[in-house]
Amino acid sequence: MTRHQSRLGGRSLVRWEILILLVMLAYPLTRTTEVHGASDAEPVAGITFAISADNQVYEGESVAVTLSVTGAWYDFYGFLYYNGTQFNGMIEPVVPDGYGWSGTYYISGLSLGCYNLTFWAKYWPEGWPAGWYGPVTVSVLVYVLEPEPTFTLVWRTPLSNKDLFETGRTIPIRFSVYDDVGGFKLDETVTVTVTDSDGDVVFHAAYGTHRSDVRIRESGKYYITYWKTAELPSGEYTISIEFEGFFVEPSSLSIWLR
Repeated sequence: MTRHQSRLGGRSLVRWEILILLVMLAYPLTRTTEVHGASDAEPVAGITFAISADNQVYEGESVAVTLSVTGAWYDFYGFLYYNGTQFNGMIEPVVPDGYGWSGTYYISGLSLGCYNLTFWAKYWPEGWPAGWYGPVTVSVLVYVLEPEPTFTLVWRTPLSNKDLFETGRTIPIRFSVYDDVGGFKLDETVTVTVTDSDGDVVFHAAYGTHRSDVRIRESGKYYITYWKTAELPSGEYTISIEFEGFFVEPSSLSIWLR
């Protein structure tokens, strides 16, 4: 009996039970997605174990965690933990042999706080005597934050009553921001950005006291800046408003220059 046959003979039933469990409970988890943020990797015996995750999410959002195993491995199995709590069942590759595997897992329902996400694994390097080696662990920290509030943005004239302007003119970008009880929200972290249809920035302004800045008219309860469209070609443009520490809705407006 070959090494591969002896191995599968004792574990084939377990393998299929685990595969069925993963399909039933976590079908989306086998999909690979790009995750930005914190990451950790550990090379051992010609195999690299890695974990990555968004290092900050807001309460109510799922934490996307990507695990990967690359190199000359014959097999591996492992578990994903968050603050010592096991997520779902045992993790095994969908195919029994290979040099590359990855899977993305989504952990939901986490409350505010800091979480240590750990990929714990044992492995069987290719060409090594039969048996499990390790374990190896890789970890990242994820912070679950309180969601930033969202305030209401209202466009003021001329943007509130037209979306087509002559190129070459100066367009007043005027808007108001209100809290949930209708009070005017005054905040100096405001920025106004205009991009063209290719996503290139053609205008940007932050809070200040000059005409080219974003100024706040507290008596009139609005923000205003002036966008000079001289030498800009006709086409579609997007005006975007951002603040630090909170969101506005709507946060952008599309207009046309002709």
